[in-house]
Amino acid sequence: MIGNLMDRWQERFADQLLEQAKREVDHARPRVTGRLAIGWALSFLLLATPYVSMAAGVTLGLVGYPDLGPIILGLILVGFGVTLLPPGHRNRSKTYRRTDLPALFSLLDRIAERLGTTAPDGIHLDEDFNAYITQFRPRFSRQQEWVLGIGLPLWAALSTDQRIALLAHEMAHKVNDDPMRSGVFARAYAVLSNWYDTFELDSYYYYNEGHLTQIVAAMVIGTYQRALSRFSFFESQRAEYRADAHAMQVAGAEPVIAMLEVITRGDLAQRSIVDLYPYTGDQGARIFDHMGHAVSDADPETAARYLTEAAREKKRVDNSHPPTALRIEFIASLPAALSENRLHPEDVDFSAIDAELQPLRDDLGKTMMEELHEVEVNR
Repeated sequence: MIGNLMDRWQERFADQLLEQAKREVDHARPRVTGRLAIGWALSFLLLATPYVSMAAGVTLGLVGYPDLGPIILGLILVGFGVTLLPPGHRNRSKTYRRTDLPALFSLLDRIAERLGTTAPDGIHLDEDFNAYITQFRPRFSRQQEWVLGIGLPLWAALSTDQRIALLAHEMAHKVNDDPMRSGVFARAYAVLSNWYDTFELDSYYYYNEGHLTQIVAAMVIGTYQRALSRFSFFESQRAEYRADAHAMQVAGAEPVIAMLEVITRGDLAQRSIVDLYPYTGDQGARIFDHMGHAVSDADPETAARYLTEAAREKKRVDNSHPPTALRIEFIASLPAALSENRLHPEDVDFSAIDAELQPLRDDLGKTMMEELHEVEVNR
């Protein structure tokens, strides 16, 4: 009974978010809601905890001086506050710059111009059926860089117009005020993670054991985390809808919908890897092409089955992305006039982009095949 009530509650709020997203398409910035205000308040309170701890430690040391006990306790509080500070988000992965991928960055510049922003500072390439954009900012530094991540299996599965839609969606996160990409929500989650690490709560959750302190901390911190997640995920879902709308303006409605439909079949890419067993020989980017084709060339019955499963997906509000079926419904509901000035793939030199990506794809493909072979040998 409780489960049914929760499902109906989640569906109600998911439908409300969808309707709200439709109303906000023409808004320059998202409307501030009560949920957003509460999320900000929870985030700011969490971000204040390191500084409160450090201030309490300094005050205790000064008031208790010259007694050694208060000074030691004050130093402990200061050290505790330092450990709670959100860490700097440094870019430690192999990053390709404009000089490495000039044709791809030329396309990103054209998309950025339509979005009213700038191209990302770098590109990450990986083996996941995914794409992302993230912001890196070292601690105590005002410098920042945006890096776009492209999963090569997903890239291989998409047509040229769908690739434009994918890039536009990810780059739209630079301008759509997604609280989880940058700002107080993301930094608050970093502080929350430090709270978990301080009390070693992983062992409590995974092994159902711990001291009384851990149990109490798990209850308090876990409750706070659920509350923060509830409000932050609401806003992150709103941001995903806005990113989809931006992508439609750049690439058109049909490519965006087709791109989302391809993503629903993503697990076919992972399943197809077994076809390449025993993973021997230098096959370059063959693995990514194989994974991509397993998704893009799925027979109509399989594709329809995945869309049906997506339509049955629970309309959960405790996830940073809305259900794919609702995202497709959202794009289909928008006026066609929004994509009148879309970027056509015929106007993009994708052959040059493919040519400059090919050696990088070959290197990553070779490495992935070698790792898979090593895993099988040592199994």
